[in-house]
Amino acid sequence: MTSGRGAGIRRRRRSASSYRKLAVSVPAELVKAVEAEVRAHHAPSVSAFISDAVEEKLERDRLQEVLDGVWREKPMTDKERAWADRILQA
Repeated sequence: MTSGRGAGIRRRRRSASSYRKLAVSVPAELVKAVEAEVRAHHAPSVSAFISDAVEEKLERDRLQEVLDGVWREKPMTDKERAWADRILQA
C-alpha cells in the first residue's frame, strides 16, 4: 500500500514473474509529474505509480459499464443526474 495521495488503494501482491516490461511513450510533462510524485513518496516507484494509474482506470471503466447498464434499464431523472454530477465533481 502506498502512503500519501492514493493511500486508500491497495496494490495486489504479484510475483516477480507476473510482471512484464513495457515501453510506452508519455508526454514529458507527465513524466516530470510522476517523478515528482515518487520523490514526494506518494508512490514507491514510477512503475508502481503507472501500474496503479492503469489499474484505477480499468476499475473506473468497469464501473462505468455497470452504471451504463443500470441507466439503460432505469434512466436517471434530471434531478438525479444533477446530484450525481455534483458528487462526482466534488
